Amino acid sequence: MTDYKIGDDLYMVNFRKITAEDPLYKAFNIQFELELNRFEDFLKTETTSPNSGKPSSYKRYLIRFLVHLSEIFDETVNELESTRTIEQIERLIKLPDFTKFNQETNRFYSATFSAFKRYVKSVVNLKLEEQVDEDINKELQQKLIYIEENKLVKKPMKRKNKQDIKGTHTYPRSEIEMMKAKVNSNWECEISTSHKTFINEQLNKPFVEGHHLIPMSAQDQFENTIDFADNIVTLCPNCHRKIHYGLQEDKYEMIQSLYKKRKDLYPKYGIEITLQELLSFYNIDDGE
Repeated sequence: MTDYKIGDDLYMVNFRKITAEDPLYKAFNIQFELELNRFEDFLKTETTSPNSGKPSSYKRYLIRFLVHLSEIFDETVNELESTRTIEQIERLIKLPDFTKFNQETNRFYSATFSAFKRYVKSVVNLKLEEQVDEDINKELQQKLIYIEENKLVKKPMKRKNKQDIKGTHTYPRSEIEMMKAKVNSNWECEISTSHKTFINEQLNKPFVEGHHLIPMSAQDQFENTIDFADNIVTLCPNCHRKIHYGLQEDKYEMIQSLYKKRKDLYPKYGIEITLQELLSFYNIDDGE
């Protein structure tokens, strides 16, 4: 155990070995069960070996990071999937004793931290893109857009440059593409036409929302634009929230169903994507 002074604060540093039977380990495993499972699924999408044990190992070492944070800095992690948690862990790894401890554990701690930073970045980017889509959906509930056919994407087109949209540096969306998607679906939920919603007073149409099946957060992965009507699915409000925040198995079924309807359309726009690749953009492992 070593004492370190950081600023005006004195910390008792003890990078001890933590087992799965440790009370704090068990507590954090329960508290962040969903987030930890999402982190593990994200790591599974990165590996090409279906039998790799690294995803589960990294999940366990992330829990150990939380225990060290609690014991050394007496800090509580309120939201695991956040840049704040990255900053907290960075304080730990800057402590002199960490380097030796990390080496003694075959550098699993540093490898876990690198993987966790990639994961949080993907989560943050996805949330930012979701917010931009949500803003456009709100705007389109207030007005009926005239669809100019000559302005629709009907063939491969290079993606546009990123713009500053309401404080977010992201790719622009076309309102007419989203409106076209709603017209194509006859203003019905594409998961099930039995999902009836109320009639929007401004549009006199069922209240449905547009969602980019290949998320706009993945646009960097494609040279051609993915902002076209055939990549925008129309969902009832419940299904739209479900595809963002539902259980992994529920989201898997939804995405698989929607992809099946569109997979033959993507090549028309110069987009090649497998179901496995699509699921990875949602941090979902397909189990194969």
